[in-house]
Amino acid sequence: NGNNFGRGFIPRNIGTASLGTASSNQSPQTPVLHTPGGWTRGGTSHGNFGESRPMTSVSGAGYQSAAGQSFDPLNQSKYTHAVLAKKQKNKPEENAKQLEKKVHVAIEESSKCMVQGEFSKALDLAKDAGQIERNLAKYRAKNGITENSNNELSYAAWVNLARAYERNEMDEEAINTYNYLIKKKEFKSSGRLNTNIGNIYFRQKKYMQAIKMYRMALDLIPNSERRIGYKICSNIGYAFVKLNQYNDALKNYQIAMANAPSHKIGLNLFLTYYVIGDVEKMKKTFQKVAKIPLPYQNEYEDELEDFASEDDNNKRETDDNLREEIRIRRKKASDCLYIAARCLAPTINTDDWTEGYDWVYDKLADLHGEIANQMDLDRSIKYLNNQEFDDAIALLKTFEKKDNEIRAMAANNLSFIYFLEGDVKNAEDYADLAIRHSRYNANALVNLGNCRFEHGDYQGAKELYLEAVGVQTDCFEALFNLGLVNFKMDLLTESRKAFERLNVLKPNHPCVLYQIANLQSLEQNYEDAIKWLNILIMNTPSDPSILSFCGDLHGRKFEDSQNLHFQLESYRHFPSNLELITWLGQWFVQNEMYEKSIQFYEQGSKSE
Repeated sequence: NGNNFGRGFIPRNIGTASLGTASSNQSPQTPVLHTPGGWTRGGTSHGNFGESRPMTSVSGAGYQSAAGQSFDPLNQSKYTHAVLAKKQKNKPEENAKQLEKKVHVAIEESSKCMVQGEFSKALDLAKDAGQIERNLAKYRAKNGITENSNNELSYAAWVNLARAYERNEMDEEAINTYNYLIKKKEFKSSGRLNTNIGNIYFRQKKYMQAIKMYRMALDLIPNSERRIGYKICSNIGYAFVKLNQYNDALKNYQIAMANAPSHKIGLNLFLTYYVIGDVEKMKKTFQKVAKIPLPYQNEYEDELEDFASEDDNNKRETDDNLREEIRIRRKKASDCLYIAARCLAPTINTDDWTEGYDWVYDKLADLHGEIANQMDLDRSIKYLNNQEFDDAIALLKTFEKKDNEIRAMAANNLSFIYFLEGDVKNAEDYADLAIRHSRYNANALVNLGNCRFEHGDYQGAKELYLEAVGVQTDCFEALFNLGLVNFKMDLLTESRKAFERLNVLKPNHPCVLYQIANLQSLEQNYEDAIKWLNILIMNTPSDPSILSFCGDLHGRKFEDSQNLHFQLESYRHFPSNLELITWLGQWFVQNEMYEKSIQFYEQGSKSE
């Protein structure tokens, strides 16, 4: 339609004669052409030229068309109706696909919310996905396109809804949703669904019902998924452990360990033998677990290195996530083996505990050297508990040629030992060594801060304690020592705040309660100090110094009766305290109770 030659009136008498010529005395009617811009003259004329110039014509170019016919040089019009008819025919299927996409999006968003901990939002999205999926099923049935129904999508929507109910602790709704899916014959994963129901009952501590569901799941698991069945056997064993039926638990753990060995299942089997007290079975199980390689050990290392060399940021991020996942799985497996080793070593020979540590170290040294080194560190701590300091120091010094992480841990323990022995210089040297190997070692920072404290460098000690708290916010030693160093620097308010923060992390610790009460009394907040002391007395009711301190605070408030009560309680627990006996004798003299006073003075003379 944008072409000027699309529509126009061409007079039939136009031939080979000259067009549009006229003398100055004649003005014949000239043909006109209809253009999008309006009506224009069909030719050119000028009265002063004797010879006329031919008018530009389109008739010879083949563009002549009948009136009312659209411009279609490629003859595409004959396909238009067929394409439109085909689209009209496929429109229900296209709409169904759009609904499927909406279901997919809702399920994915719901799953993301569950991972992020937004369980309420995840449930709303899961319900939306289920509603859209049901509307899709109705739409397909209405338009007769049920042969292309996506059962997998329907299954995913329902399972996602059930998981969302679980996350929101709506167990009954989750169980009903799983049972609905189990009854649907088109879904063939009822074994897994029964396992999920069993997990809900287990969480509700309905262990017998959980075992029943697990066994039903075992019957429905196909042979191609037998490995999942062995994991279900492990769940059954765990439920029997909760019921204290250890023999039944052992049978299921043994089946799982024999067919699908893993560090977690091995640890559960080991701990069941530990409860029974079967040391030989513990040793055999430990050896089996020790022979299991850590997850992805020596696998994919070259591929990960090549993958990490790529410049693409997305690949780098994926690689980092993969490495982190591998690290987490290896850590969990190592922890299982380490727990078993720590339980086994002291029980092998109760008369000579070192024999058990030697046996465990030999079994771990070849495949799990890092865990073996950790067991040696545990052995050094055992020496310390038994006050065998020379053996502990000798063992810890053997770590100087180990890798950095183990060497740092050993140096930290050596620093602690030397500090206890009063050798502050060696303690400081080893604390420095531990920090050089691991700057973010909170315990090493505390040890170095203690050395600075002993040297009188309170500001330096405070900075190290603060750094330790920055590395590990719940480091008890760092916060406690921070309160003490602030007290030494006469920063009473900061000291009290440090101890109050520590009381939040570890409520009602006697040392912390005493420090808070003492600081409150120094700030002359006697009422608050007495409040904290009363809490302390409830936790340590027989400490005579605390009782006497509380009585003294009541005396400062001129509450003599309360003062006498707490002093007498202190005397009852420590009747040979001469200072307290003298105070009691003077109190009774001042109150003209001489006979009582004589009794205390006689008691004091006997104590001397």
